[in-house]
Amino acid sequence: MTTDFGEETSEYPLITHTNQFRRFKNCLSEIITQMATKCYEGELLYDEFLMDYVLQLLIEMSQSFVRAFRHTGTFCSMKLMSSLVQAALNVNKEIEDTSKQYEIEYSKMSGERSQDALDMLSDRKTELEGHQQEVEQFLNNVFKDIFIMRYRDICPEIRVICMDEISVWMKTFPKVFLSDQYLKYVGWLLNDKSKEVRRSCLTALGALFKDRELCQDLALFTKRFKKRLISMTCDLDQECAVAAIKALTNVLVNRVELSLDFTDEDCESIYQLVFHVHRPIAVAAAEFLNKNLLTGTGFEENSFTRRGKRRSKNAPHFINLVQFYTDADIHQHTTYLVDSLWDVNPALLKDWECMTQLLLDDDSLLKHQDETALVDLLVRTVKQAASGTPPAGRTGGHQKKHTGQSARTKVAEDRSLLTDELIESLPKLFAKFGTDREKIILLLQIPRFFDLDSYTVNRGEKYLDELLNELKQIVKKHAVEEILIEVSETFAYLANPDATICTKVHSAVTLLVDHLNDNFVQTINFMQQNENELSGEDTAVLGTLARRLSLLSGKNDLTHKGLGMTAIELLKSRVMATENGDSIIQLDPGLISSLINMIFTDCCWWKIKIEEGQIDDQERVIRNLRVMVDHMLEYAEILLKTPLPKETHEAVYSNTVDILQLFAPQIAHNPTFEPLLTTASDNLIAAFKSYLNIYVFEPAMNGAAKNTTESRADKNQDLLKRRKFLAAYCKLFAWKWIDMVHGAEVLMHYLKCYQDYGDIIKEAISKTRNIDQTTSAHTLVTALQKMYKNLLNSNDGVLDKSSPDFAQLKELARRFALTFGLDTNRTRDAVSELHKWGIEFALKVYPGENLPRYMSFLDVLTEFSTKLIKQDRPLIVGHLKRRLPQGVEPQEEEEYWTPFVTYRNTLVPNEGRLRNAPARGVQRVNQTPQYVQQPTQNRQRRLSNTSVMSTDSIGSDMTAAGMTIHRSYMESTAIPQQQNQSSRYDDSSHHQYQSPQQQYSSNQSYQQN
Repeated sequence: MTTDFGEETSEYPLITHTNQFRRFKNCLSEIITQMATKCYEGELLYDEFLMDYVLQLLIEMSQSFVRAFRHTGTFCSMKLMSSLVQAALNVNKEIEDTSKQYEIEYSKMSGERSQDALDMLSDRKTELEGHQQEVEQFLNNVFKDIFIMRYRDICPEIRVICMDEISVWMKTFPKVFLSDQYLKYVGWLLNDKSKEVRRSCLTALGALFKDRELCQDLALFTKRFKKRLISMTCDLDQECAVAAIKALTNVLVNRVELSLDFTDEDCESIYQLVFHVHRPIAVAAAEFLNKNLLTGTGFEENSFTRRGKRRSKNAPHFINLVQFYTDADIHQHTTYLVDSLWDVNPALLKDWECMTQLLLDDDSLLKHQDETALVDLLVRTVKQAASGTPPAGRTGGHQKKHTGQSARTKVAEDRSLLTDELIESLPKLFAKFGTDREKIILLLQIPRFFDLDSYTVNRGEKYLDELLNELKQIVKKHAVEEILIEVSETFAYLANPDATICTKVHSAVTLLVDHLNDNFVQTINFMQQNENELSGEDTAVLGTLARRLSLLSGKNDLTHKGLGMTAIELLKSRVMATENGDSIIQLDPGLISSLINMIFTDCCWWKIKIEEGQIDDQERVIRNLRVMVDHMLEYAEILLKTPLPKETHEAVYSNTVDILQLFAPQIAHNPTFEPLLTTASDNLIAAFKSYLNIYVFEPAMNGAAKNTTESRADKNQDLLKRRKFLAAYCKLFAWKWIDMVHGAEVLMHYLKCYQDYGDIIKEAISKTRNIDQTTSAHTLVTALQKMYKNLLNSNDGVLDKSSPDFAQLKELARRFALTFGLDTNRTRDAVSELHKWGIEFALKVYPGENLPRYMSFLDVLTEFSTKLIKQDRPLIVGHLKRRLPQGVEPQEEEEYWTPFVTYRNTLVPNEGRLRNAPARGVQRVNQTPQYVQQPTQNRQRRLSNTSVMSTDSIGSDMTAAGMTIHRSYMESTAIPQQQNQSSRYDDSSHHQYQSPQQQYSSNQSYQQN
């Protein structure tokens, strides 16, 4: 059977998952279990015939070299032993019952005692003890002859079977098997290299630790392997890590019975997994955290707060959770913590009344840092309940999906519940923490998750008035951009037209804006009346008012106030350009940013109104909008060229790029917008390029990320901002809102800034090619030309081809060539035009010179030769020769002409290098076509046409005989070696194997050739 089956057969019923054998494994297990049960009931276990032969067969199968037999035999024997363990348990119980009956009968008075019953019970007990010895003998044989050998089998499936079944024995008959004699095998295989085996061991231990009655027998084992279990929480296999955490959670619950305590270091190593990106691991760690920190009692049952209110029973748990979050210093993402605990202890996280009670009444129990953490926790729980979605970046097979009707209903119920809980206390929180920047930024997000109908259904108009008043006070107290943005978004949510409270909210916003606008206009008039002279305090007030108005207008329609035109009038009087190109700016830089933002938001709102048809005098509005756009572009050009703070330039740049996208030529599909079509002037584009060089490319090339004075979060935030600015400019030329050639300055930084912006620039190249292949190719070659000129200028006109800069230029050209892909026919025209533009640049003769100045640029152009198809190569060679100066012939011996010769040879590799080639225009007589006589040589020529090797390449001079020698040599050496290696493992490869005689004949052919 072994010979016919094959040692390495990979298909046999136990591991086959086809429809035919899908239930084979379960059925086989059931058959063995039923057989052992029937044998036990019919006492066939003790006939010294059937089971002996069955065990002998299984032992022989489990010791076979054939994996199929060994696997099947081990599976059957382990299932049989599980049944025998159950039989041994039944026999043991019968012995105990018989012993009790015997003792009861024997304890009777002599007159009531029955000697026949005592003899019968004694005989039965003796018989059962004999049966027990026989069953124990069976178990010992299976364990010693099969388990001991197979638990370390090379096949992981066999080891898994052993671990699965030994756990069954321990749970079935713990009196015998739950001892260190058997537990040591499970502990040893915790270090197995197979993840399936480790997972099986951890699952078995988790089930054992969960049973409190078994934990006393596991005390010594747990103490011995605790360190290994804790280390497995960081296992490479995520399912193993989950199983390890669950097992340790059971150990924590039964730590008294196990006589084991966890140190702070042990707990912290598990706590930090709450922030893991894999959700099952995070939830398992949250269960451990909940059992250790968030259970039990803390305060007395009748404890009261400082203001006399009864303290919530969850208050100590929140204090412990906050202290864990602040003291552990493990991670700073509350969203991940809330998502991990959401399914573990939802009652705690939804106790918003307790959280607000701690913040308003029990402030003495919390420090400033603890209060901030609790506010953050409050906001994240509100968001989780109202949205029901896990945080971004968290993955896992058990990730929650809230797409069904029941899930949406649950989210709506939670939203209504949190609104009822927080509708009264939120204005009080605003009043208490209104001056705390960090807390108020978080608290301002809460109203955006409210059920707005609760204000009218539950008669909460009073609380709405309090909320609106507090929001107004926050606007008046703060001028910080983050706070004002949050207030603006909150006002926009509360003023939802579908809500019944929108009228009241809109009135409150209007009154607030009227007050700010009146002060803003009065300050401007005061400045004009005093001959444009303002004190430092008045200038700060003007800038603060402008910032508040500009940020409020971002989310709320304030076009009726004419803020855009007011800002333009102020810029007209304070920003002027002189005749010599300089500029005079008499405004604070912060005020300039706010004014530009006011103009942009006003333009956005007017466009929305025009598109939705919400205006009456459309022509007048379009005319005014055209004036605002033109003035904004005019002042943006002046401001970007003027030395101003970085923040001001950022605001001007981002708003100007957005306004160009907003009124790009693509909106012409709507005839109404035709008068508003806007394109950037050359001076404005030059200002954009200057901004990118200073604030985007230079920080990346100078290693801004290596600045140790900034935190990692600040570095990432700065990088994201720079990437956003670059992507905005890339959109302009990628979608042809400006000429595509203006993207050359961006493309030339592809390699220098690859780590920070490589994906953005590559995507821009792809977009430009999809829109216009020819212009995209022109942009690529223009980028290379600019970089080439910069290289020459930096070296005083001398090009060092061995320098790293020139190597980087060549590498950039190679990367550009790779972007054309493998389909050369699709990019045929673009590649041809690229070569022509490159040739014209390289061979251009400037006045007063006799030879081309940029001849060495052809070395860069050779990187694109492989993208030319065969039919276009002669055309490019002809264009190359025509662009030579009149009367000039290439001198191949001179170093100056080396780039020309190299480039030409990459286009026509065989030209001028075949020996005894006929002169041009001379045809040999009686010459047979080469494709008939020398197919090998034609194949070599076709291969060489795709090569970019120089004239001294060996492959290009190889003749047909040389190719034959090379091919026969490869057939006689390399191929037999590979086939010999495969034939060692597969007998079916004999037809590919070369015998020594065949190798000898091949070698003879090699020598003759």
